[in-house]
Amino acid sequence: MRTIVAIAVIVLVSAGTALAQPASRFEIGPVVRVDKVFLEGGAGGMTVVVGAAARVDISSSYGVEAELTRASSGFERSYQGWFTSFAPYGATREEIERLAPTARRTLGYTPGTGWSAAFVARGEASRRVMVAVRAGASGRRYRQTSTYTLLTVPDGIDPADAARTLVDSSASRTRGGLLLGSDVTVALTDHLSLAPEVRFVYGGPARVGDRYRELGFGARAVWRF
Repeated sequence: MRTIVAIAVIVLVSAGTALAQPASRFEIGPVVRVDKVFLEGGAGGMTVVVGAAARVDISSSYGVEAELTRASSGFERSYQGWFTSFAPYGATREEIERLAPTARRTLGYTPGTGWSAAFVARGEASRRVMVAVRAGASGRRYRQTSTYTLLTVPDGIDPADAARTLVDSSASRTRGGLLLGSDVTVALTDHLSLAPEVRFVYGGPARVGDRYRELGFGARAVWRF
């Protein structure tokens, strides 16, 4: 997290410096992308991302950019087993399993607002084609839920007591990490361009509850002024 904050600070300071230069040029436009998200425990899925991006030149070859997006759909993962037992203290493994209700747990991930800030380097491939690479930080707010469905109850156990041991929960957190990406900008007119892009976000370390990978393919419509 300290690395992400440091990168974001560098990008914002660079943007402030660039804004002070009268020769700066700006780009702004919509973004549409499909992101494949990988989370801990094999969870993840595809989501469509839409938003806007803006870039300011520091020089003819370098710039800084920021992006703000919303994701369209979430994903979930389910598994089943026993999560608690009514066996007394000191019970054997067999007794613990015999007196354990079984349930299905569903983990849901609903993505919300996302952002990124990056340093961009680019060069001219031809008169109307520019190739760019970027490095920075990216994050997205997620609503994470955990719900249980009771499946079986051991003989002699009140189902209401078993249900009370399975507590649903929800929380919001930001998932993200280091951002690397590239795009090819094709000029359609002097001011309007189209830029197909690919990007990868790496978040970690990969301990329980903290794995985040994101692979995205999309395009930007760029208005330059």
